[in-house]
Amino acid sequence: MNVDKNSIDRILSLDDSELRRLASEIASAAGADRLKTGIMLNNLDRLRAMISQMTPEEAQRLIDSAGSEKSGEIARILRERGVDIGR
Repeated sequence: MNVDKNSIDRILSLDDSELRRLASEIASAAGADRLKTGIMLNNLDRLRAMISQMTPEEAQRLIDSAGSEKSGEIARILRERGVDIGR
């Protein structure tokens, strides 16, 4: 899997509904706390700001930190949303 600037830009170009769905699916796949996920999803402006400030390397480390099985699921979710992050 290889996150690049285009991957981040594609995520940022999603409309609010798509971004909310994507973030929810990724959080679920990563095993994130539901309460914290709900708070994050209620402030999409903050989420967009956080994503826009990430370097591709930081985004990659964040995905990789979920472990190989979960990061594979996250990659699948991203690809389904049109975010090509390689294999």
